[in-house]
Amino acid sequence: MTIFIRDDELLVGNETSKNLGEKLTFELHSFKGFTDKESLKELGERKLQPFRIKDDEIEDLIELIPFWRGKSLYGDIIYKRMRDERLITRDDNTAASAPNIAVMTGTNEGHICAGYEKLLKSRDYKLKYEKAMEYYAEEEYVRAATLFDQIALVFRGTDQADTVYYLQAMSYFNQNDYILSGHYFRTFARTYGGSLYAEEAEFMGAYCYYLTSPRPELDQTNTVQAIQAFQLYLIKYPDSKRHEEVQKYFNELRDKLVEKSYLSAKLYYDLSDYKASIVALNNSLLRYPESKYREEIMFMLVKSSFMLADRSILSKKKERFQDTIDEFYSFAAEFPESKFMKEARRYYRLSARYLGEEVLETQNDEES
Repeated sequence: MTIFIRDDELLVGNETSKNLGEKLTFELHSFKGFTDKESLKELGERKLQPFRIKDDEIEDLIELIPFWRGKSLYGDIIYKRMRDERLITRDDNTAASAPNIAVMTGTNEGHICAGYEKLLKSRDYKLKYEKAMEYYAEEEYVRAATLFDQIALVFRGTDQADTVYYLQAMSYFNQNDYILSGHYFRTFARTYGGSLYAEEAEFMGAYCYYLTSPRPELDQTNTVQAIQAFQLYLIKYPDSKRHEEVQKYFNELRDKLVEKSYLSAKLYYDLSDYKASIVALNNSLLRYPESKYREEIMFMLVKSSFMLADRSILSKKKERFQDTIDEFYSFAAEFPESKFMKEARRYYRLSARYLGEEVLETQNDEES
């Protein structure tokens, strides 16, 4: 903001360039009484403190005022909210109408402490329940969640208890807080198994695990928990209308675990730790035999076996080259047309020659 200091001033700090002036804050205050040139010119003709505005400035104001109509913070939005909540009944000055609201209009700064903060301190739990339901319906989930938190224990054991606890969970879910909302959903499912919301809460508890499942490279604890929770949901509600949806999530989560297993095993392979990679690759196939990475994993087993044998001490070479040949036979039987076949067969030939065995050739070998 520009501060205007005149030559003969010792105490300074004027917000306008004229001795009598006013800054216009359309974003904060409404200017309902000034809608045309005549009403603005009348300010300069009043007896008490006439306020003269130049014609070009009037033209600017006539253009600006309609744009901000209904958009000002104090003059429109806050007033409307206070009237809706019956904090004020007249369309007049905020401070005079509602003493629990302090707005420093002189500096356009202040702290608004309206009905919501007052409600938080209230012991009228019935009113809190009603307002929490209103806030939830209006999609003001932060306020709704705070009020539900305050009344949850009070309403426990009442007819409204399951509604309070379910909407408490939904309020956090709608704020994208899937960890806390998931906790509340699962607690609800265990506590209110006979509620109308029980099935939905069971699903949402699993779904929150699903939403917090990270990418395959990271720890997959939440992925495993999501799978287990969806399995439990299907056991409890075998006729659920969400069966296909749950199966889709289940398959997606399982694919993520398959990829995680593949990436973990491949890490040892990429690091040339072939002894560890053989163990990890075999474990991956054992755990997920239908893996979409099965062909590549079996090829990596062939190469890892060969590289381990080639780098082994003499007393272990024979056994490990034999393992390479066995891995190759398994790979060739399952993927005879594999894109890795040419390289895999090379490891087989080298292993067979070391052992003095006859190399079995195929038509593909002769063509290549």
